[in-house]
Amino acid sequence: IYKSAMEVRPDDFGTHFHLGTLYADQGQLEQAMAAFEKCIELEPEATEPLFNLGLARFKAGDPDSASRLYRAVLDIDPMFPGAWLALGTLRS
Repeated sequence: IYKSAMEVRPDDFGTHFHLGTLYADQGQLEQAMAAFEKCIELEPEATEPLFNLGLARFKAGDPDSASRLYRAVLDIDPMFPGAWLALGTLRS
């Protein structure tokens, strides 16, 4: 469904976000990261795709990139609890 929606509206933030979440849930990290990166391109101030990209990068074995992304989330929204929790997890 999401792939069909992307054909009709290739710059739809929601479609890319939901597709990224679906890919992440299925362990398809490269595809998930690409979808979240597109979301960030479309809406640079949106915290959820930044955070989810950080989670995917962490799962893909890149904790430094994940940390930078979590900090970027906190630059936009200092009260984003998931980013604080994820940073704490990286430090432990």
